[in-house]
Amino acid sequence: MTWRMFYESFGHVIALIAGGFAFTRMQTFHKLLYLQILLYALSYVSSYLVITYQRTHQLTLNNLWVLNSYSAIEAACLLLAFYTQLYQKREKQVLALLVLPYLVLLLYDWSAHSIYSFYSLSFYAECVLFVLIYSYLLYRIVHRHPTEWKTKPETWMVIGLMLYYAGTAPYMALFNLLNQSHTKLLYVLHLIVNDLLCNARYLLLALGFWLLYKQNKPLQRA
Repeated sequence: MTWRMFYESFGHVIALIAGGFAFTRMQTFHKLLYLQILLYALSYVSSYLVITYQRTHQLTLNNLWVLNSYSAIEAACLLLAFYTQLYQKREKQVLALLVLPYLVLLLYDWSAHSIYSFYSLSFYAECVLFVLIYSYLLYRIVHRHPTEWKTKPETWMVIGLMLYYAGTAPYMALFNLLNQSHTKLLYVLHLIVNDLLCNARYLLLALGFWLLYKQNKPLQRA
C-alpha cells in the first residue's frame, strides 16, 4: 500500500511544493490550477479514508462517489482557469456552447446512475472538452510567442493537462465495464495509464510553477 500511494502521488506532491514556492508570483490562472492541486489532495486522502472505514466495518469497498464528486469540482476549477484567459466575447460564447453538452451528460449521469458507479459518460465528455479548449490555449500561446513558447510556464501546464485528458479518456470510458468483470485488468491499466499520466500531468505542472518562480518577481501589494 505504501508503494502504491507513493507511485500515485509523487508527481502531485512535487507540484504542490513547486506551487507553494511560486504562489506569490501567480496570477488568477495559476492560482486556480494550484487550487485544483489542493482539491485533488483532499479527494485523494478522502478516498483512502472511505476505503479504510468500509474495510474496518466490513462494508462493500466503494469510493467512487468521492471520485464523481471531485471530477465535477475539478472540471469547474479548470473551466474557470481557462475562462480567465478569454478576452473576446466570441471566445466566451464558444466556450459556453462547448460546456453545455458536458453539463447535460453530467446531469444525465447523476439522474440515471448511482453515485457508487463511475460517471464515465460525463467524464469522457469532460476529457474531450478539456482537450479541445486547452489545445486552443496552447495554440494561442505558441502563436503569440513563436520564439519563447518553450520557456512560458503556461505552455507546460497546458501540455500536462492535454496529455492526461487525451490519454486517460479511453481507459475511463471502459471503467465501469472493467470494474464489473475484469478487476485485475482494471488494476493494471490504472497503474499504467491513469497513474502514469497523472504523474506526468503534475510533473509538467510543477515545471510550469518552477519557471514561474524563476522568471517573475513577487507581486507587489498595493
